[in-house]
Amino acid sequence: MVYRQTSAVQARRHEARVKILLAAQASVAEQGFSGTHMTGIARRAGVATGTLYNHFPSQAALFTELFRRVSGHELALARVAVAGNGAVSARLEKSLGEWCHRAIRSGRLAYALLAEPVDVAVARERMAFQSAYIRLYAELIDEGVAAGELPPQNSTVTAAGLIGALAEILVHPLAGGAAAEVADTEALIGDILGFCMAGIRSRQSQNPAPGRQGEAA
Repeated sequence: MVYRQTSAVQARRHEARVKILLAAQASVAEQGFSGTHMTGIARRAGVATGTLYNHFPSQAALFTELFRRVSGHELALARVAVAGNGAVSARLEKSLGEWCHRAIRSGRLAYALLAEPVDVAVARERMAFQSAYIRLYAELIDEGVAAGELPPQNSTVTAAGLIGALAEILVHPLAGGAAAEVADTEALIGDILGFCMAGIRSRQSQNPAPGRQGEAA
C-alpha cells in the first residue's frame, strides 16, 4: 500500500518549511548569504538540523528556494505596478520607484539578492529573474512605442539597461545596510528615476522599427 500523507501532516510540513525559509531570510537580511549557515537557520527556526535537511537536502537548495520565493514576490509586485491603461511612462516610473524604495528598506537582503557572490544554482535563479524583469519592461516599452508615447528603440536593450542601472547604482548603498544608512533616500531615488526615464524617452534605435530584438533568454 502506498503511504499517503494526511492533510494534517502536509500542513505541518508546509508550516515547518515556511518557518525555515523565514528564518533563512532573516539571517540573510542580517549577515548575507556568506554569513548564513544551516545550523544557525535551524536554531533560529526552532528545529533540529536534521529536520532542516529533511526539507532541504543542501544549503544550496535552501538558498535557491529562498531566492525564488523573495524574488518571485518582488516580480509579482512589479507586474502589478505596470498593469493598467495609464501612460506607459507613469506606470514604468511607478514600478521602478516602488522597487527602489523596497530595495533600500530591505538593505542587506536586497544586496544579497542583487549582487552578493552566490552558489551556481542561486546565480542561475538570479539570471532567470533578471530576464523576467527585462521581458516585463520590454513589453511595456513596446507598448509605449506603439502608442507613440516613446521613441522607437530596441526595447530589450533599453529594459536590460534599466535593470543594470538600478543594480549598479544601488549596490554600494545597499551593501551598507538598512535604509537609515542611506543618506537622503528620496533624493537618491529621484536621481535614479530621472536618469532611467530620460534614457527611455531619448532613445532612438539605429533601426527605427520598434520591437524586442535579441531578447534575453
